[in-house]
Amino acid sequence: MSDLVPSDLVHGKITRISNSGNGILDYGDGEISVGPVRPDAVGLSVDAVVYDETLALCLTSAARSEFYDNRIRAQTSQLIDNPPTDCPGVGELIDVELSGRNSAGKGNATFCGLPVRIQNVPEGTKAGEKLAVKVLRIEPSRLFATALTDLNLRDRLPEVGETFSAPVSDRTQSGNGVVDSFVGHRINLGPVTPDAVGTEVEAVLLDEEFAFCLTEGVVGPEYVDAMAPHVTEAVLDRSRDLARALGRDTADDALPGRVVRPVRKRRSGFSRTVREAYDYRCAVCGNRWQDEDGYFEVEAAHIYPVAGADSADEFEGGPDALQNGMALCRTHHWAFDHGWFGIDDDYRIVARDDPSRDGYDEMAVYDGEELYLPSDRSAWPARHYLAYHRTRIWNGGA
Repeated sequence: MSDLVPSDLVHGKITRISNSGNGILDYGDGEISVGPVRPDAVGLSVDAVVYDETLALCLTSAARSEFYDNRIRAQTSQLIDNPPTDCPGVGELIDVELSGRNSAGKGNATFCGLPVRIQNVPEGTKAGEKLAVKVLRIEPSRLFATALTDLNLRDRLPEVGETFSAPVSDRTQSGNGVVDSFVGHRINLGPVTPDAVGTEVEAVLLDEEFAFCLTEGVVGPEYVDAMAPHVTEAVLDRSRDLARALGRDTADDALPGRVVRPVRKRRSGFSRTVREAYDYRCAVCGNRWQDEDGYFEVEAAHIYPVAGADSADEFEGGPDALQNGMALCRTHHWAFDHGWFGIDDDYRIVARDDPSRDGYDEMAVYDGEELYLPSDRSAWPARHYLAYHRTRIWNGGA
C-alpha cells in the first residue's frame, strides 16, 4: 500500500466486499476500505477521500449503502462527539427489527444504519421480528437500548449513602443485577437471583457504579460477602438503612463519649473523570480490559484516601480531585490501598521489599517502572498526595 494521508483523493474499482459489508477499493498502488456499500457495488469505479490509513469515504453515491453517513460515524466511533441528526436521544422510543442475539442473549439491530444492542429482549422473539425499545445510552459506536419500554429514566443520581427504589433492569453473565434507571450511569447491584430482572428493589448507593440491595428474596446468602469490598465506613456513617442491613446499627448516636464526625459530601463524578483521563487504562500494568457490553474493568483509586489513613484523620480525608486519583485495575487498586507499592516524585513505582509475602514476585516486577499517565499533564497525580501515601500507607515497605 502506498503512503496515503487524510484528505488524499483516490480513484479505482471496488473489487470485493468484506464480511462487515465494507467495499474494498483497488486504487492501483494498494487497497483501502471505502465503508459500507451496496451488495451490487463490486466492479464499480468510485472516487473516495482518505479518512485514515485504513478507511476512505466513498464519494460515489451509486456505490454507497443506505444510511452511509450514519454507518461511517458508528464505524469511526463518532456517535457521541459528532452524532448524526437522526440519532435518537436517551429515553427515546424507537422501532427496530431484531437481526439476532449475541452469546450473552443481548439482541442486535440497526436504526437508520446505527448499530443497536438490546437487553431484555422477550423470550421467543426471533430474528426478523420488530419490537419497540427505549434508548438507555449512546456509546461512541452504537446505541444501547432496552425492550422494557416502560422503564422510568431519571436525570439525578442519588447521593452516596442515599436509599433509592428502582427495578432490576438486567442481569449480567456473571449474575450481577443492574439498574439502568439513572441517565449516564449503570449501577451494579452485585449478585442477584435469575428471576430478579423486573423486580422493584430498595438499594443504597455506594458510589457511582455500585449499590447495595436491601430487598430480600432477590439476593443469596453470599451477598454481603460479595459486596463487602464496596461498602465503606463513610457510606455506613451516612446510611442507617445499610447499617441495619449489616447489623451495624447500634442506635447509640447520643451515648456519652461517642464522637460524631461531620461527613464531607463526595463528588459522584470522581470515578468517571479519573478513568476517562487515563483512557480506562491501569496506570501500573497498562491493561485496558473491556467486556462485551462496553464496560471497563479499571477503577478510580484515591491516593490520599477518602477517610484518611486512620481514624485520627478521618474527617481530613483526601478530596475527590482528579490529581488525587489514579486509574488502576482491581488487583493493583487493592495492592495500592494496602501499601504493596508507592509512587515516587518521578512517577515511578516503588514496590514493597518483602519477599516473604505471597505475591511479592508479581509486584516486584513493576519496581522502578514508570506509570502509564494521562496525555494531559495537568491530570497527573499531585506529588503531595503521593508523598502522603508513601508516608502514611506505604511507609517505605517497612
